[in-house]
Amino acid sequence: MAFFVWDSQTQRYFNYLILSASALYLIYRIFKRKQRTFELVGNVESLYSFPVKSCGGVKLEFAECTKLGLKYKDVTDRQWLIVDSNNKMIDLKSKPRLWLVKPRITDEHLILTAPDMIPLKLPKIIHSSADNTTNTLFYRLYGDDIVEAVDCGLEASQWISDYLILPGTRIVFSAPDLPKRDITSIPRPWKNNAKKGDMSVFSYMTPYMLESASSLDEVNQGLENPAEMLRFRPGIVITGSKPFDEDTWEYIQIGDDNLFRIVEPCRRCIITTINPNTGIKDKQVQPLKHLRSIRCRKPYGQSPCFGIYITLDSTGGDCMIRVGQPIRILRR
Repeated sequence: MAFFVWDSQTQRYFNYLILSASALYLIYRIFKRKQRTFELVGNVESLYSFPVKSCGGVKLEFAECTKLGLKYKDVTDRQWLIVDSNNKMIDLKSKPRLWLVKPRITDEHLILTAPDMIPLKLPKIIHSSADNTTNTLFYRLYGDDIVEAVDCGLEASQWISDYLILPGTRIVFSAPDLPKRDITSIPRPWKNNAKKGDMSVFSYMTPYMLESASSLDEVNQGLENPAEMLRFRPGIVITGSKPFDEDTWEYIQIGDDNLFRIVEPCRRCIITTINPNTGIKDKQVQPLKHLRSIRCRKPYGQSPCFGIYITLDSTGGDCMIRVGQPIRILRR
C-alpha cells in the first residue's frame, strides 16, 4: 500500500498553488472593477448645510464640494461648535432646543437667530493668530476625541449662554490654519472604507451625509406620523433610487466631476426623535423605535442604519454640486 508523504517539497508546491490562486483572484477582481460602469440611479433633490454643529440648517440650491464638506459663500458645513464651561461639546442630545438656532449666510457674516434672542453676527473666518484677544484652546468632541478651535469671543458666549440658560457656554470655530481630524483615527469595531487623509472637523464621521428620499418613504410607511428628512440632518438628499439601494453602493458620482466614496452607514440615535420645528423629543421615541425594528444590521449593533457617510475622493473642473444633478453609482 502506498502512503502519501507530506515533505518540504510538497509544502513548497502547496504554497505555490495558494499564491498562484490568490494572484489570479486579485487579477480577476481588478479586471472586474475596471469593467464596471457607473449606473444612473437618480438626482439631487436637495442640499443642506449645518454651519454650527447641532443647530438648524440652511437649505441650498448649490454649493462647492470641498474635502471638509459643502461650502457656500465661504461658510463650510459644521465648522462651528458649541461647548460648555468644561470645554466639552454640547449637542442636541442634551440640548434639543439647539434645533431652533437658525443660521443665515450673508456676504459678510454668519448670522444666528433663536426665539426671543437678538440676532448674533459671527465673522465667517477667524484665524488662530488673528489678534491677541483670540483664544485657541482644545475641546472635547466625542469621548477622548480632542480638537483644537478658536473661541468666537465674549459676545457670542453671552448670546448662547443666555439662550441655553447655561453660563459659561461658548461658540468656537475651526480656523483654516488649525489641524483637522483624520477619520481613520475614529475607533470602529468593524471595518469601513475610510482612508488615511480623509479629514473632518466637527462631524461625527465624514463631512458628508447622503440620504435617500425613497428610503425615508419606506420608513414612513410604518409610522403613524411621517418623519421629515430634516430629522436625519442630511447634507445631500437624492431622489429616484430604490429604497435602501444605497446599502449596495461603493462610489457615487454627482454631476460630471465630483466622485464620493462611501465610508459606512450612519447609525441613528435619539436625535432623530427631536422635532426640528419645536426642539421637542417625541414621547413615543419615533421614528427611532420603528427604525430599530427594520434597520438594525450586522455588524452595526442595536443602532439602526439610515443614510450613508460619504467622503469626497476627487473633483474635476466643476466642483459645484447643484439640485437636479444626476446621481451615478458603482456597486460593491
